[in-house]
Amino acid sequence: MRNRRNPRVPFEGHGKGNRGFLCLLMVSCLCGISQAGLYSLTKVTNNGPGLAIDPWQFTVDVQYYSDTQVLLEFVNNNTIPPMTSAPLDSSIAAVYIDDTLISFDSFIGLQTGTIEFLDKGTAKMPGGTSYGFTKYDFYAGADNPAPTLGLNPGESLGLLFDLNGSTYADINTAIGNGSLRVGLHVISIEYGDSNVSESLIVPEPVTLILLGLGGLCTRSYKYRRR
Repeated sequence: MRNRRNPRVPFEGHGKGNRGFLCLLMVSCLCGISQAGLYSLTKVTNNGPGLAIDPWQFTVDVQYYSDTQVLLEFVNNNTIPPMTSAPLDSSIAAVYIDDTLISFDSFIGLQTGTIEFLDKGTAKMPGGTSYGFTKYDFYAGADNPAPTLGLNPGESLGLLFDLNGSTYADINTAIGNGSLRVGLHVISIEYGDSNVSESLIVPEPVTLILLGLGGLCTRSYKYRRR
């Protein structure tokens, strides 16, 4: 197994401005990013009833690496306040991927914070049975103690996969339509006076979520024009 470390370009904040312009700018920019394979994840378990996890709090960016390899970068975005919920104290402890089209090569980008992930073979994601996850899916997990060595807010991890004859476009299509499953198990989520764990899956590209957001922005603009 090969590990490579690369410097990470930090996120940049946004200043305040006209609300209509901000909506348009956010939808335009993020839709452009999603064309490169940015996907959101949504909660499929309910260990914390009423716990809200917005789609963009945890993301996976499917990146072209070469004609024979694809890079999946998982990010805990909870240093940036999302639209409707406060950032969550949390740690991504495990990644589950259907590897029938792709095969794991190496970890890339152990470059932010203290991260120690291992190839742990195969396992079924907790709560994933109804969504097609099986015990044969690829499983990478944080070493102990997982709350410390997992992906905490602001941290990211890249997993490099061989395409095995598929193309980058094939993988994006398969992830987008759900035939290639991608999931996370997130632990140490702050929930009242205790912590809970939840499983999340990739439901759809971020573009589709932002189309709804764009509609809201448009309606808001029209209302203000009256």
